Amino acid sequence: MRGPTLVRSRLRPGPRLRLHHPRVERLLDAFGDVAQIRVARFAPCAAGVEVDLETVALRPGWVLFPDQTAFLSKSGGRPITKIDVYTYIDARDLALAFRRAVEIPHKGHEALFIVADDSCANEPLSEGLPRVAPELKDMARVIEGDRSGINNSRAKKVLGWDPKHTWRRPDW
Repeated sequence: MRGPTLVRSRLRPGPRLRLHHPRVERLLDAFGDVAQIRVARFAPCAAGVEVDLETVALRPGWVLFPDQTAFLSKSGGRPITKIDVYTYIDARDLALAFRRAVEIPHKGHEALFIVADDSCANEPLSEGLPRVAPELKDMARVIEGDRSGINNSRAKKVLGWDPKHTWRRPDW
């Protein structure tokens, strides 16, 4: 199960934007969650309102709760059987990222990947991904050890956040 996408918008002093404006709602209905990040950024323009809007969109990996963490730990990780980034995030780390996204002011628009530092795969991605997709050999080579397939350094910097929990050392 993929985690929810949070799009948090905060209006700075100025004209009010009706978040339930019919044109904005039509745009949100027409697009999936990936496009909603872009819609959140440009919705004021589409609604004909010019505002100084700040937004942050969080894109979590596979959200691990205690039962999934225990299963993953006992099984030694997910086998690499297809092209995937094999990301995950502990629910507690995700909750902290959500809190930081709401509390910390941002300038403009931010879209952040909220993932753990390591992957949920049972072997390094640099070894497993080229086996299932040889065309990824050069790209996968730069992923060292048990590192995640997605870089979370921007989320760490913007939110002042650092994932603390890993399925490799369960602490639920």
